Amino acid sequence: MVSDAAVLLSAIDLAKAADRDRKVGFIPHTLSTRYYDWETVCIELGLHYISPTLSVDRFLFELTRCEKVVCEAMHGAIAADSLRIPWIPVRCYDFISTFKWTDWLSTIELPYNPSSVSSLYDIDSRCSKGVLMKNIVKRRLRERGIWSTHWTPAPPKNSGPRERCRAIEELRIAVDRPPYLSADRILKSHVTRYKDLLGEFIKTRVAA
Repeated sequence: MVSDAAVLLSAIDLAKAADRDRKVGFIPHTLSTRYYDWETVCIELGLHYISPTLSVDRFLFELTRCEKVVCEAMHGAIAADSLRIPWIPVRCYDFISTFKWTDWLSTIELPYNPSSVSSLYDIDSRCSKGVLMKNIVKRRLRERGIWSTHWTPAPPKNSGPRERCRAIEELRIAVDRPPYLSADRILKSHVTRYKDLLGEFIKTRVAA
């Protein structure tokens, strides 16, 4: 079974942190960072926030500082697993693909059982006054039954203190779950397979 090629991270020389000086990291999905400032949640929980928008080198360096990581981003989990860093899956938004997660996890013989964390939004505070007014009008029209399927719906309203507290508590519970990590033998088999394929590719290119 073919796994993600990122398993080769375990076979290359990376700029790693000298020590795992961060107990728990959190990696949100890229889209999640557009909906809410999850870094503020991490600060409140004492988690090491790792933005999925960092450069590859910086992202991997920050990852290697962690004893374990909570991952909404599947590729964050793939990188962590390849670098032998225990990880915990969470799902904060409905757009997270269960199919993609399940497909990858089947290649390392693990189930997909993410902790659910309530969705948070602060989109209104990030947009211009004009866009904000448009969103408010759209929401009010929809509440009154005045709507067309051709119209682009307004984003959800900003989350309040109650929703934030609930999400923080759910994430706190997720952190204490037993983490995932694929078996060494499985990782090694995938790495060996990709090395062999890479060797064959190089031979083909040289012969051409």
